[in-house]
Amino acid sequence: MRDPFFANEIKFYEFCLRKFWLAVDRVLGDTSGDVVPAAVVASSLTSIFEFHSPLYVGHAGLHNASNMVHGIRSAAEKTPNLGGATFTWPEVERTVARSGHPMCALTRDLWACKGARYGAVLQSTPLFNQSLALGAFPRGARIIAQGNSYFAQKIDTILCNSRVDIWHDSGPTNSLVAIDDENDIVLLLLDNYAAWNRNQAATVAAIHASLMGAPSLVLLGDLNANSPDSSPHYEHSYPSERRSFWRGTFPNAFVFEFGETPNGEWGLPGGCGANFFDCRDGSNRTGSAGHVCMPGPINRVAEGMMSHMLAFIDTSGGGTSVDI
Repeated sequence: MRDPFFANEIKFYEFCLRKFWLAVDRVLGDTSGDVVPAAVVASSLTSIFEFHSPLYVGHAGLHNASNMVHGIRSAAEKTPNLGGATFTWPEVERTVARSGHPMCALTRDLWACKGARYGAVLQSTPLFNQSLALGAFPRGARIIAQGNSYFAQKIDTILCNSRVDIWHDSGPTNSLVAIDDENDIVLLLLDNYAAWNRNQAATVAAIHASLMGAPSLVLLGDLNANSPDSSPHYEHSYPSERRSFWRGTFPNAFVFEFGETPNGEWGLPGGCGANFFDCRDGSNRTGSAGHVCMPGPINRVAEGMMSHMLAFIDTSGGGTSVDI
């Protein structure tokens, strides 16, 4: 007879699935839990973390504007004083395609741009370095990434230039699960998802309840609401406040900080502001042009993050707790 704890059918299913794969591990002599296929882990994570009707985009469709996971919102739906969108997704795709850069189905409306100025910036922006795609991480990597939409833009830039399948939350978050099936890599991005970002302990409990196993990398960005007058203050908004918690919880994981400190190394670049300004010139912190056009100069920041992590992993030999 089933334990009352498993009244939720999905949780019971996930429990049975986990037991099955642990049994497979034992048969194959593997006690690490890495035998669980990436796609099965992805299904488990979207269930445990309660994604709203997750949208699936396979790697073959990731660069097609007909597969956009976000719609273009009306002015009334946007943050005050952002104005209205001046484009459609096909118009954005035409500008991006003429530059030779790939369109990405993960792009949000306030990260998108079109027009002559944006096209000129793209023409002068080198393509993303494919040696720094998600598949560059060690085979079997399990990655937790947590932050706000500025952080999501950088993570999504990496994913948009990788061979990944995506399960994206269809609710009001930027959360997703990405898998590189060829390299058995799984990345869980919890972004602007208050139910989890506000409670680090609950997030860890959910990870343990899933089929993911202990993460090998933890990537921390800023969380929203550092200012008390915007929305409820999330628990430990800055990466430095959360670093010791994650390091103590998963001592064998690499823990990296990628906060948006003013003029910091990991801040979004200026010179091509989005938020419906179509590649506005000037600092990304000027006015309401906080986000930047994607793709664009943000490629260099995302590449820098990957290079930073890979260099440390290569020199550390793995299995070492670090604060970066």
